[in-house]
Amino acid sequence: MCFNNYNPLTQECPLLDNSAFHVFSKMISSSPEQGEQPKDLTPNFLSDRLVKIQGFSLIEVVIALGIVSFAVSAILGLIPTGLNTLKDSNAETVRAQIVRSIAGSALTANFSSLNGTASFDSDGQPIPSSDTTTYPRYTVSATTNAPSFPGSAGDTFTDSLTALKIQIVLKPASGASAGTNTYTLHIANSGK
Repeated sequence: MCFNNYNPLTQECPLLDNSAFHVFSKMISSSPEQGEQPKDLTPNFLSDRLVKIQGFSLIEVVIALGIVSFAVSAILGLIPTGLNTLKDSNAETVRAQIVRSIAGSALTANFSSLNGTASFDSDGQPIPSSDTTTYPRYTVSATTNAPSFPGSAGDTFTDSLTALKIQIVLKPASGASAGTNTYTLHIANSGK
């Protein structure tokens, strides 16, 4: 602009055409009359020059929609896998809870009467044999065997140790095949 090069005696600015500078300085120095609105000094770019507003072309929009739809379809394709993994981990957690419950009962039960069957609901909670209204989701059978260890050819530790075989059968809700898991625990004789 003209602040450094302005000559106050001649009122000239070498960067601007003198007539434009005089009009501009007159606009600034003149004060509005009483009741009159001050003049707007901002330039009106829309009327001074042609403004070109651009948007996205059709091909750019189509390419962007193609990329977004590809990403969304990939994410939606992962949902069934995630749900199956969630279902499997939930079932494994319930089976571990059932084994832990049976192992706790076996440690406090009479050593000679560890065999038996039980039913559990879908949360892994035991169902009493008198309850006929709750659907048994898991059926569990426990049997004892003589434990065998590597290097113990003829030794059977049946007086002090037994191998408790726990078989958990998952009853499917509808149409699926039943799943069976087997766990073996070694239970020591606690003197009961």
